[in-house]
Amino acid sequence: MYTNVSVYDFIDTFRSLERMRTEQGGEGNFSYQGLHALFNYLEEWEDHVEPLEFDPIALCCQFSEFDGAIDAVRAIDSDAFSDIHDALREDFKNGTYSYLEVVYNDKLEEACNEWLTDRTVVIEFGGGPDYGIIIDSEF
Repeated sequence: MYTNVSVYDFIDTFRSLERMRTEQGGEGNFSYQGLHALFNYLEEWEDHVEPLEFDPIALCCQFSEFDGAIDAVRAIDSDAFSDIHDALREDFKNGTYSYLEVVYNDKLEEACNEWLTDRTVVIEFGGGPDYGIIIDSEF
């Protein structure tokens, strides 16, 4: 038996289970923006594949939110992060890129995002200081 869940029901369920990060210091699994992005991803999945059972605890186990790809790769595989970081540093030393920290951080984020995308689902959301990603942790 399936029930349609709106984005508001989805977010409220995570909030009531204390699985949503809040400005008051709630240490949940997902931010408000992240939950919107996850909901949209899951709705699109249902449109193309099959209906899903809404199990918020299972979603917390399967998906993880990070502030960006750098943080995700660093948390998932520190050796891979070191390899990506070292290879990019070599490119900067060899003159492939100018050594501006902003450019370096953008290139590092891009390289980490590519590493993740080659291995799992990456859901990007927000922009600027609100940028973040959600990944399928079951890879």
